[in-house]
Amino acid sequence: MKRYIPFLISLGLFLIVTGVILFISLKNNEGHLIYALDDPYIHMAMAKNFSRYGIWGVDKTSFSSSSSSPLWTLLISCGFFVFGVNEILPFIMNIIFSIVLLFTVNYQLRKSGLTNIYISIVCICIVVMTPLYSLAFAGLEHVLHILLITLFFFFVKDVILEKKNIAWTIILAMFAIGARYESLFAVFFLMLILFLKKRYAAAVLLLMFSVLPVVSYGFVSIANGWSFFPNPLLLKGNFSGLSFKEFSKLFNRFVEQVFITPHLAVLVISALILYLFSKKLKASKNAIILPFFIGTTLFHLIFARVGWFFRYEAYLIVIGLLVVSVIAYEMFPESEKWWNNLSWAKKIFFIFSILLFYAPLVSRVYLGFATTQKATKNIYEQQYQMGLFIQKFYTGESVMLNDIGAVCFLADIKCVDVWGIANHDVMRLKRSESYYPHDFEMIAVEKGCKLGIIYEDWLRFYGELPSKWIKVGVWKIKDNVVAARDEVTFFAFDSLEAYKLRENLSVFRNKLPKDVEQVLY
Repeated sequence: MKRYIPFLISLGLFLIVTGVILFISLKNNEGHLIYALDDPYIHMAMAKNFSRYGIWGVDKTSFSSSSSSPLWTLLISCGFFVFGVNEILPFIMNIIFSIVLLFTVNYQLRKSGLTNIYISIVCICIVVMTPLYSLAFAGLEHVLHILLITLFFFFVKDVILEKKNIAWTIILAMFAIGARYESLFAVFFLMLILFLKKRYAAAVLLLMFSVLPVVSYGFVSIANGWSFFPNPLLLKGNFSGLSFKEFSKLFNRFVEQVFITPHLAVLVISALILYLFSKKLKASKNAIILPFFIGTTLFHLIFARVGWFFRYEAYLIVIGLLVVSVIAYEMFPESEKWWNNLSWAKKIFFIFSILLFYAPLVSRVYLGFATTQKATKNIYEQQYQMGLFIQKFYTGESVMLNDIGAVCFLADIKCVDVWGIANHDVMRLKRSESYYPHDFEMIAVEKGCKLGIIYEDWLRFYGELPSKWIKVGVWKIKDNVVAARDEVTFFAFDSLEAYKLRENLSVFRNKLPKDVEQVLY
């Protein structure tokens, strides 16, 4: 029973904090389980259409390559097929994957010879610094990705040092890449190490099989008239070509992301210091995973994004905590004895120094708890209400949107996405940096849109509003922490639709949460 104590402690903490946030969220959102982002509703909309109609798209009319995590969308689709379409499934899945993650970490750290106290500290740090409970409310694939990539990292040293478990490592790589394409960074780094060690067969096998999810999804997408890579990846990624301009943008983005992720910087610095010590002391044969973590992190900072509700770099936080804790314990086996011999004053000073150095990570403990409950309220008051409004008045119609998730999940519409996740032509225009207001107007006419729900200042970024568009109303939310803008604007595209839209907004006013301010024009 003693061997499960760290797991039970960290699990208890995770469930308690998650339960508190859930209670506050349900109270704030009129009893609805709401996710902290609009993105999970995109996966849910696609899963709904795939499970009901066999259409892989945000609406049931056509295919759209709008998921950068095909495995996650497919899992939700299977759940919807078995249990019916519901809003709670992604949350339950994240709770289950979180439990499995904590159990796996506890098991692997015990195998590495760590004590219960040490394992408990590491597991608690994973819960509160990731933060794991925030990712559960994100409703996305990140907890599953962390679990898969964590198992992958634990197998890395076996593959490199003991030349075993290559088959399991390849299988994990396939699933991890299917969950999130960023897993390619870790897979590429392992392949590079295998090549340097002249293990060419293992490296080629790893490359061939691990990229199968990417290649398979890419061919399906091309066959349906879309690009090889999913639209979210093309719109959010940092790399667009091989020109000097693109490499310059990559470097500038890398520098920017280093400065805005001090929580990653302290882990990379810790890993680098431990690696230098390991080379000098020759204390840990497992130190090979230190440069592996550092290299994967650098690849991510160069080619991918960070931030946006703790999620993009979450897997690196967990891997960093594990790598640093395991290697530090192996290199300093007498640390517990050394700690016991310290005076209380020295212990307090040491703890204070550690907390100060790791302050960027420690700050995520409070930020995760405070931000998550506010974020669910933001989504409920803005995107979720948009979905309910469209469901009530515009089912079956063409609607132009900025945020497409909750609307497409709650209402059966023809989605016209001006951000580009669900519209391939828009994505191409944005990537070519030739996206102008007349494009919005032309798309609205071509698709027969009845109305548009768009962030007005985002639209103005591309130029003046189309002259024929009629601004009918605005919804404004308070204490925004996650929505792209505080205000969302309702546009009509002719006078008759403007009259209908104004009437519909007037009728819906009484259904809006009390903190949402509506202004009609």
